[in-house]
Amino acid sequence: MNHLKKEFVLLLAVVFCLSLTACTGDYPIVGDDWRTTGIVLDGGTITRNGEDTDVLVCVHKADAAFYYDSKDQTLFGSVDYPIAFGSNVWDLFKGIDFADLNGDGNSDVTMKFDDNGSEFGLVWYWDAESPKFVYQPEKSFIGDRKTTDEIYHELLDRFYVLVSDPDSNMDTTEDGEFGIRESARGMGKDALNGMGYLIEDLSGDGVPELAVGSLREYGGEINALYTLADNEPELVFEGWGRNSYIYVNTYVGDSSCFYNCGSSSAVESGHGIFTLSRNGRELEWRRFYFTYAEVGNLDNVAIYVNTTGSWEPEESELADMTLEEYYEWFSTPVVESMTDFWGMPCTESGLYLTPFSDYTAGVGRATTGTERDDCETVPVLMGGALPFTNMEPLQSENYEDGTYYYADITEDGVLRVVDTVLPSNFMYDVQTLEDYLTACAMNLGESGTAGHLLTVEQNDTYTKNMSYPVYIVIYIVGEDEDTREWTVFAMDTDHYTYLYAFDAMADAAEDMKPIYHDIFADLYLSDGEYEND
Repeated sequence: MNHLKKEFVLLLAVVFCLSLTACTGDYPIVGDDWRTTGIVLDGGTITRNGEDTDVLVCVHKADAAFYYDSKDQTLFGSVDYPIAFGSNVWDLFKGIDFADLNGDGNSDVTMKFDDNGSEFGLVWYWDAESPKFVYQPEKSFIGDRKTTDEIYHELLDRFYVLVSDPDSNMDTTEDGEFGIRESARGMGKDALNGMGYLIEDLSGDGVPELAVGSLREYGGEINALYTLADNEPELVFEGWGRNSYIYVNTYVGDSSCFYNCGSSSAVESGHGIFTLSRNGRELEWRRFYFTYAEVGNLDNVAIYVNTTGSWEPEESELADMTLEEYYEWFSTPVVESMTDFWGMPCTESGLYLTPFSDYTAGVGRATTGTERDDCETVPVLMGGALPFTNMEPLQSENYEDGTYYYADITEDGVLRVVDTVLPSNFMYDVQTLEDYLTACAMNLGESGTAGHLLTVEQNDTYTKNMSYPVYIVIYIVGEDEDTREWTVFAMDTDHYTYLYAFDAMADAAEDMKPIYHDIFADLYLSDGEYEND
């Protein structure tokens, strides 16, 4: 946290103490001896360069601070814990010792704790060059407890695999991984340089969070944010193309601020700002605006606002804003919007992440395609960042021959997205490419349900982008209210057939078409073993 922020927080604390004094005479007034407030847990004498200094010890969740034993609360030094404690750190703490452990004539620090009969201790040596106390893992005894870095790096090892090869044969996609996989697919071979991580306290409680997402020059979105609860990682929020989160450098109290935007349909979207709760585990919304259209009435769109982040009209109020104002405000850059609309001074957005290309993990080589049994790679169709929220993984299959099948669906079942590649079975002397790709596209429909072809045509723009003929196939399946419309991007490379498809309820499909085509226009093939002959 920067010094200005800390000074502001201290000023708020002073104001708070003054307000308490106005209510009761039980609290010490500003200027009284801070040592009488009950926050001192221990004390001792620190020897440094031949001089002895008496200090008092205050134990916090993430560090211990040593203050001069004087009326004014002046910091002498501190140590940062390598492990995360809960709010019961004061109960676990059993004592501190400032003996010289390495014989350099300066005091070192040993802190002792007891967790239900399990004793452990942390040791720091004084380093005159830093100058600060430096943690000594080989001298400490923490049993089977893991340090903060060890806990988070178990996650980061898995994320490194996802970023290196988003279509790797990992058994499952866990919570927190969907957006990371999606972003890595979109960046292709730039993913290791374009995506990164940060371990830093973002809620102000002294316990570091783990943020994973894209670097600022790649958009700055956060795909997953974790904190520690009982020394275990806990997912706080997950972002993806249709539900993005971005850090903004403004503060409410001691917590960082985040901007969220998402969409659940072509006409329904939401924008809001929030901070993290003190323990980093909850989102504390300042304001959240969203548009809402009654089912079947896309021409009647209302704007709602709340302070909970809810998308439910019954939990919100109608906003005093026109649709034109809504779209104008939320089409402006984030930094400008934060200052001009939200009224919160902001100069930049996005966290300063360490790229995964600098991360060392115990994983195999990175690839930009799915790997076959013969160790050659199948190029992956990438770039399809989806602008929808409330998407859930429906099916994820990676096959031994390097092909794959992925399907995601909206929570309400209105839209399904399919991304698949299969070995090419096109035989030019038996059928035309148009007939072959049409048949492949229509096979995506429900098994046993006959489809009705509406249109099929080669798209010149997509063909030029891909360097292979691309056809857009549109057909319907089902009847009456169960009718669904498929729009399929279909392409064959001689070696593989690629299908990227949207399956929507018929009454919503027309409004979706501009979105489909924006996504199709951004698709590309990752580098792989096979080139266009």
